[in-house]
Amino acid sequence: PGAVAIVGVTVAGEAILVRQWRHAVGAALLEIPAGTRDRPGEPPEVTAARELREETGYEPGELTLLSAYFTSAGISDERLWLYLATGCTRQG
Repeated sequence: PGAVAIVGVTVAGEAILVRQWRHAVGAALLEIPAGTRDRPGEPPEVTAARELREETGYEPGELTLLSAYFTSAGISDERLWLYLATGCTRQG
């Protein structure tokens, strides 16, 4: 179904990153929030807002699609939607 990734920026201008353990490299890496489009029929922008909330606790102020592209066109038809989320505020 593809995936989304979000370049998030807070209202104070700070980047929003998550620390994820990646077994392949044997380390925890800082990454932009991302997630698979695992809810049938959910538009990618809705998935992006949901993943940002779930992974970071931030609510996007505005979402802008930067690009939609195939991640590894030589071996896969998986598409990734990349969003810019500005004006993000912490929830809860």
